[in-house]
Amino acid sequence: MRATANFTGPLVTPNPSNLPAGMFNVEPYLVYQESRAYYDHQGKRHRSAHAAEQWQWLLPMTAGLTDRLQAQLTLGAVRAHAGRDSSDGLRSADTSLNFQYLVQKSADDGQRPAIAVNYAHRFPTGRHDRLGSNLLNGTSQGANLNTLAVLAQQVIWLNNGRPLRWRARLQYGQAASRVLVDGASVHGTEVGFRGFADIGRQIGASAALEYSISERWVAVMEATYEHRAGGRVWGTMPNTSTPIDRRTHAGSLYTLAPAVEYHLNSRFGFIGGVQFSVAGRNSAAFAAPQLAFNMVL
Repeated sequence: MRATANFTGPLVTPNPSNLPAGMFNVEPYLVYQESRAYYDHQGKRHRSAHAAEQWQWLLPMTAGLTDRLQAQLTLGAVRAHAGRDSSDGLRSADTSLNFQYLVQKSADDGQRPAIAVNYAHRFPTGRHDRLGSNLLNGTSQGANLNTLAVLAQQVIWLNNGRPLRWRARLQYGQAASRVLVDGASVHGTEVGFRGFADIGRQIGASAALEYSISERWVAVMEATYEHRAGGRVWGTMPNTSTPIDRRTHAGSLYTLAPAVEYHLNSRFGFIGGVQFSVAGRNSAAFAAPQLAFNMVL
């Protein structure tokens, strides 16, 4: 006999099963991220000179437009710290808008997975340049980023009557154009600089397992991979005839994200866990405890 089960979804990988028409979902996130180390070009881990910390608030809001098409708007804000320095209060992060189309609905017996395609556009509503003496105010790369993704999900009923759900995502992202950079910025430029930045292409993949322990409790394990191509920063400084043209190295990052879900009922549930890096190249090593409250309205 199959037991009753509820799922909120893992921390990172999106849900390919769309909301029905007229239904809404809101899932506010609170994330604390700390980085005390980094991975070099060979993938070796080194301790950073100063710890970097940030609090991040995310608010994804999803609406079912039809039974196969949904839209999601995600707002965010960040407060950053490094050593004794901090950002000037709570700073706006980038804003994302995405549309998802359900190509194949899942079968009730678990024999057929749900498959969806997703297009997202990230608007650079955060600050990336003209940062003056406080680089911690930078919360964006300044790029309009287009991302295409394929998502899949399937429920497998185990012999003990409990469900195990897997979910996977593969995505590709590229900036719509080069980024105008003015002065001190997140791209490593200084006051007085005038030029451009190209952040390079990005690919990512993630996979998650959710095991329903009971009607209220679910155990989650998730793994992610991200790769960004090398970028470029070019321009000029005042009172110098030598142009600046600097290439940035490609980078990669592998993370794990164990979590636990607790459901009040079929419409409201919590998920808490921690995403942390396990390997990478030319990337910061980090740990990010986080908590979210999922509400189906």
